[in-house]
Amino acid sequence: MLDRLLLNALALLVPPIGQACESTGSAPSAHALRALLLVDADGVERRLGEFAPGFARGETVVLAFTEVGCPIAGKLAPRLERLARDFGVEREGARGVRFLGIDASAQDSLAEIADDSAELGRTFPVLKDARQELARALGVRTTTEVFVFDGAGRLAYRGAVDDQYALGAARPEPTQSFLVNALNALAAGGTPAPAATEAPGCLLTILPEGELSAPVTYARDVAPILQRRCQACHRPGEVGPFALTSYDEAKGRAKMIASVVGDGVMPPWNADARFDGVFANERKLDPAEKQTLLAWVEGGMPRGDPADEPPPRAWPAGWSIGEPDAVFEPEYDMLAEKALPPEGYAVPREGVVDYQY
Repeated sequence: MLDRLLLNALALLVPPIGQACESTGSAPSAHALRALLLVDADGVERRLGEFAPGFARGETVVLAFTEVGCPIAGKLAPRLERLARDFGVEREGARGVRFLGIDASAQDSLAEIADDSAELGRTFPVLKDARQELARALGVRTTTEVFVFDGAGRLAYRGAVDDQYALGAARPEPTQSFLVNALNALAAGGTPAPAATEAPGCLLTILPEGELSAPVTYARDVAPILQRRCQACHRPGEVGPFALTSYDEAKGRAKMIASVVGDGVMPPWNADARFDGVFANERKLDPAEKQTLLAWVEGGMPRGDPADEPPPRAWPAGWSIGEPDAVFEPEYDMLAEKALPPEGYAVPREGVVDYQY
């Protein structure tokens, strides 16, 4: 009896979760959303329709909004992962539902999103809505809302995953599984009821469009800087210890790039800052270029649209400063013991090499 009273008291303390709200009738269709740009975990910016081909071939699609650090979003992540496995299109015996996570929070970087997914055991893709275009189009209110589109591309359900969690309160178990019920209703050819509920969670801050600058990308912003300032040395066959001529090369060295650029070690430029002027061959970064490189690494190293990448630079073969009019070979008569042999000098893999004339 006492246990029953305690449970009833707990139920009274938990605010109503997942209450029915306005219908989904005025929401945009999947067709209208397909062209919106999102960024994947590799930093590649592509259209939503490329991530959710089900919009074009009759699959049910679930867009699950999330946010790094939102307590309720973190608690719901394992549940959504299980549902993605039970209903997912790529699982054995699947029922044709594609799950996509969407992070539209301006402060979350791609690296933070990837770390969050790894910590929460989430394997379905989580995409960055960097310009908040998708969140704005759907009218997203919280970072736990899910949106279910049926095989015809119509929004069939929006709202809470279930009714277990609220801000500052929770039931031992959900009493209503809104998302599961919606998916089962669609699988049976029916219509979800309710079609819309309130989704408790962290409120999503939608920034004014003018404040949402395009994310720094490799294709548009970083590659031109690397060509101008770095590739003279960092390309195959040159003195740089590694190449920086492609996105994969730059991404793989991103942390090192941030370190040496932040410390002013690279590009190497030894002119005394007190008397530094303008030189034809200078490789130093200007403040805007330095800020761009550091912002790219901090933002998760997104690639952007590969079509925006500049064409490979044509580098001169042989003499980089032009063919000389004459070449004078020194004679080593007085330093015969240090003369470089005709076949060259074999550099050992370790140790110290005395100066070779």
